[in-house]
Amino acid sequence: MFRRFAIVGLLASALSAGPVGQIASAAESADAPRPVLRPCRLDPARVTTHSAKVSAGFYWPYLLYRPREMRTPFLLAVPNNTGFATSDPELLAVDGTCAAAGAADLAERLGTPVLVPLFPRPRVPGEDENLYLHALTRASLLTQVPEYARVDLQFIAMQDDASRALASGGIQVSRRILLDGFSASGSFVSRFAMLHPDRVLAVAAGSPGGWPIVPATRDGRSVLPYPVGTADLKSLTGAAPTLAALRHVAWFFFLGDSDTNDSILYRDSFSRADAELIFDHFGATLPTRWKEAARLYRARGLNARFKLYPDVAHEVSPEMQADIEAFFLGVTRAGGAAKPAG
Repeated sequence: MFRRFAIVGLLASALSAGPVGQIASAAESADAPRPVLRPCRLDPARVTTHSAKVSAGFYWPYLLYRPREMRTPFLLAVPNNTGFATSDPELLAVDGTCAAAGAADLAERLGTPVLVPLFPRPRVPGEDENLYLHALTRASLLTQVPEYARVDLQFIAMQDDASRALASGGIQVSRRILLDGFSASGSFVSRFAMLHPDRVLAVAAGSPGGWPIVPATRDGRSVLPYPVGTADLKSLTGAAPTLAALRHVAWFFFLGDSDTNDSILYRDSFSRADAELIFDHFGATLPTRWKEAARLYRARGLNARFKLYPDVAHEVSPEMQADIEAFFLGVTRAGGAAKPAG
């Protein structure tokens, strides 16, 4: 899901600065103006902040939202996505609070708690410029910096910690979770589900970075490395998903047909080689690639639905929101056997 907090003002020296994302990312510099934040509203009685716990496997905090009534034994995880590079704890906390606030209505209707990690998007030298942890990029699997390394495993450690916290209050949840994400978060949730299908009941991924990872090692003569496909996952992570495990996940991919937000063009998201592969093999536009990705999911027998929404740009429309809710309701009621909504 995209950013839900507003940066409503800055110090006088920055009033003529550029776009919001660029202004906010400048806040990491010691001499840069600090943004003025307007936090989202969230009932403090319903949300708790859980500090980083290196001994348990995670270096960053997370938020846990508890609904007024538990009606399903599943945890809804909504990865954070600031939309710009930052490791500023205040910005991450406000962004995470807004992500939780954005998911609160859905959580109340589903009757499920919500976990929001507070992962950073740190600046790094070189062409990438930042380590795009929010999108679970290839670089995020390769980094050796302990606090940034394998955020997918850190995410699992957070889920286990949240399960223990809920259990201490008498709430039991399954180890298989619901995942909801849009844009970079859409990339994160679909890639996480591909890496760890045994931990996922259902995933709703919107506008996932110009190309959703596909459950294929090759298409024709073209080898599909991560994050295009799964060809080299075993060498990257030590394991590769099985089709049997992937078929136990319910997948819902959604995209507006007027969406032009294409991460393929950016080196923090895809390498030049992967970008050329995607453009040459799957097409130049998002709707064209959408059909190709759907073809590859169908060919492997996955329980996946790809839906294209007319006249919708890079946003989560009311129709999309209704379909996400229907999708999760159907899946949780059927214990994972339901077909995606739409």
